[in-house]
Amino acid sequence: MFGLGKYWSALKTLLKLKKGVKNMNIKEGYKTTEFWITVIGMAISGYSGVAGFVSPELSVKVVGGAGMVYAIARAIAKFTPSKKDDEFIAKIEAMIKK
Repeated sequence: MFGLGKYWSALKTLLKLKKGVKNMNIKEGYKTTEFWITVIGMAISGYSGVAGFVSPELSVKVVGGAGMVYAIARAIAKFTPSKKDDEFIAKIEAMIKK
């Protein structure tokens, strides 16, 4: 079993990490460029299908494809490391080592 001191130390570390994560600058999905490009593309494709400019089947395929491309683009954006990510991880490691 852990003593009270170990729990207190773990709690202090957790609170430091929470503060660091709170200061991260993560965009929400609807604030990204790829989201709005996808929404506009889906709207145009949907309107084109309803208005009869293209077949409804093609419109559905384009809307589905745009959704898939958005999901892939969002995943790539989230999983691609950047220098800011490396700096943040270094700060977390420094907090834990203190």
